[in-house]
Amino acid sequence: MNEPGIGESADDFVARRVVRWTHFEVDAAPETVFPLLCPVREREWIENWEAAMVYSASGVVEGGCIFTTVSPLLGKALYVTSRHEPEAGRVEFVVFFPGTCVQKLDIAVSPRAGGGSRLHWSRTYTGLSREGNALIEGITEEAFQKQMTELARSLSRHATQIERK
Repeated sequence: MNEPGIGESADDFVARRVVRWTHFEVDAAPETVFPLLCPVREREWIENWEAAMVYSASGVVEGGCIFTTVSPLLGKALYVTSRHEPEAGRVEFVVFFPGTCVQKLDIAVSPRAGGGSRLHWSRTYTGLSREGNALIEGITEEAFQKQMTELARSLSRHATQIERK
């Protein structure tokens, strides 16, 4: 019998999991950085970022917010904001890539000694199919760190510009 929505027999499919994480610092306060971790605000600092809001009572990220995007590697994605705690500097998304994988994206923003912010960015990918397993196994540590270095630079540059205004 097939698992619902997966298309793989439970007898011959074993889901793979890949975890990637990094820390980086931004020369802007957490109260400047945290609001930028939003599908609407990310348009300001992530090149070619496009997200379509499905549901948000406030129009920006919040607990239970749902939006869609397209990933160059993994395809169409549906994001659900599973945790949104601005006062604690925590946001978490569960991201569904139909037929391939699920990603848990967990971001923590904390004050850095002497000013600025420290971010912990973690992505946990779980394959839903053989294709999904192959795709997430291709997310090497080197590729992830390269992507995150660019993301960190862009976020840092934008947040710093906001504080200078």
